[in-house]
Amino acid sequence: MKKNKAAVLVFIWFLLSYLFGWYAVGAIKSLQVLLFSFPFALILLFPFSSNIRKTLFCLSLVIFGLSDFYLGIQAYLRDAYEASLNSGFVLESVANTSFSESKEYLMAMAPQIVLWSAVAFFIFLAQAYLAISLVKGKPSRSKFFYWFAGLIICLSLFGWYQRAWRAHFPPVSLLTFYQSCEEKKSYWKNIKAENNAALDRAANHILSVEQGPRTIVLVVGESMNRENMSLYGYDRDTTPRLKEADKDSELHVSKEAFSTQSSTVAAFNDMFEFPDSSSISKAKLFAFFKAAGYKIYWISNQDDVAIKAEFQDFSNTAVNLNRVAGRSSTSMDEKVLPELEKALQTPSDKKLIVVHLIGIHPHFSFRYPSEMSSLWNDQDATRARLEEKGRSIRTLEMLEHYDRAMLYQDAVLFDTLKLTQNFDKNHPDVKTSWIFLSDHSVETGQRKDRTGHSNNSLGGYTIPFLFWTPYSDLSEGEEVQEGSSFRSDWLSYMLLDLAGIHCNFPIFEKSWLSKQYKWKEPKVVTDLKQKIED
Repeated sequence: MKKNKAAVLVFIWFLLSYLFGWYAVGAIKSLQVLLFSFPFALILLFPFSSNIRKTLFCLSLVIFGLSDFYLGIQAYLRDAYEASLNSGFVLESVANTSFSESKEYLMAMAPQIVLWSAVAFFIFLAQAYLAISLVKGKPSRSKFFYWFAGLIICLSLFGWYQRAWRAHFPPVSLLTFYQSCEEKKSYWKNIKAENNAALDRAANHILSVEQGPRTIVLVVGESMNRENMSLYGYDRDTTPRLKEADKDSELHVSKEAFSTQSSTVAAFNDMFEFPDSSSISKAKLFAFFKAAGYKIYWISNQDDVAIKAEFQDFSNTAVNLNRVAGRSSTSMDEKVLPELEKALQTPSDKKLIVVHLIGIHPHFSFRYPSEMSSLWNDQDATRARLEEKGRSIRTLEMLEHYDRAMLYQDAVLFDTLKLTQNFDKNHPDVKTSWIFLSDHSVETGQRKDRTGHSNNSLGGYTIPFLFWTPYSDLSEGEEVQEGSSFRSDWLSYMLLDLAGIHCNFPIFEKSWLSKQYKWKEPKVVTDLKQKIED
């Protein structure tokens, strides 16, 4: 093969591979990935025998395919979530996904998955064609080529030696990801011993517990965006019951509330494990409640292995109403109402009732009854506003499903509040309170032309937060709540305060109920706001 032609083919191979890697993992990491595969393109020009060159050609195709597969995954994750394969967001999501949910996810995200699969396959075909051209030509006789190839091979070997570089080589990265998933699953399966240790640690932190009966109802929603609630000013009347309930001075609505994570497991960890505290380590909120003598009732309409292992395990009584994991579940949240009423009526001096809803977990169209399907089908101000922003038909349709599901959630949440209020009326000796928040939010087309989980837009973090109690001594004034922002990773401090559990570490500066409360905006929210301004 002529020198110039061989050089051009090698350059085209390098440029094509680098540009793909540059989009998928960034400029520097793309070079590190290329150090894994580029030597296999160069050795095709070495003066080996015909049989050896054919063997090297087959090996190079395997290497190219592995690299393109890896970069295709990374490109998809960057496009869909601005995430990488080794991020906690991706790791926890994959480790906590069943086979059926994986199929549902693939179907839901098929357009983007097909797109990046096609791009990766096209790159592979182009690389294979260039490799065929190289192997069909005559071996190189250029001394410069051998010096250059030797340098690249030495750099590649050095990369294998350096742990930081080696981690970006596709086989190592993929194997590490698989091992991390298995370790995470094993951790969730064997967490019983850790939870028992958390109980001992919690008991050591508790100084005293206030006397008298208390009942706390904590309702945790899923994927609910306050920006799609008329309670918060949304133009579609999606929460008429809660909006009416807000006229009650005993119901407090935080005007600005944020989650600190954009996926369920990570959000639960932040809500219930004191992630920002330097005073305590490996602490779990429910261990404090159990050590303080509270009976914990857990009512769930989500089939989530991680949540069951990490948090539900602390409960005295658990009721799991959903037997189908993943997006295809059609279990309606109204199922929790009889169980909540039963838990409220169960005698106990101190009681924490956790109600975990499926909320508006995708698929949105499965989260409301069929009789609501005709709502918001026609042109309205909301649709017109988003059309002006250039939103696609699919995004507008998904938003209609989402808003109908929000209207259904409005009814369920209102009923959980009414059940709690009725219990309070019939048990005046019990200090009763009700809390609602969503674990995280989702993008609903307000900022991007897409809907669903989003860690790269503010819509993934804008949650609702509501609190009700008729007992003024449980909160220190309406003006505190109504004017204060809320962040979900400080929920544990508020719950300890509400439960009257006094500990040997600071609580009140992060308790939304306290006059000592000092608001600090979550870094992820500040960064996303800055990104919007830029």
